[in-house]
Amino acid sequence: MTGILAAVASSASGQGNLDATPATVSDSVATPTTALAYLSFENDGDITTLDSGGSTNIGDWLVAGAAAAFDINVTVNSGALQVGAAGTFNLGTTRQFGCDKAIVGTSTANVTFKLRRAGSSTDLDTATVAFSAEVTV
Repeated sequence: MTGILAAVASSASGQGNLDATPATVSDSVATPTTALAYLSFENDGDITTLDSGGSTNIGDWLVAGAAAAFDINVTVNSGALQVGAAGTFNLGTTRQFGCDKAIVGTSTANVTFKLRRAGSSTDLDTATVAFSAEVTV
């Protein structure tokens, strides 16, 4: 998994970026296992993915400062999230987004995440993620 942008947001209240955000979060499993394709922006600064095999820490979104100094703005470009929603959320609380599927088929979503200072509408960094959770026969 690779980062999407190299922009870094910095000020006296901290630094953050979405460099570690993957372009794709996916899981494909055979029935009767539930497929999970989740991405979390944790309030300790970690970015993690979760699939049917478990959780993986893939990097940090918070470089320095307090997580509560940042918001994540979420736009669903296509498909639907089963976990999380569109909107703007403070990162002082861990935020999880993604797709899951419990029966044969696929759930997908294409989502844009924008990192902002808390209360600001100025984008500091942006990443787009394709989520896919598939259950096969």
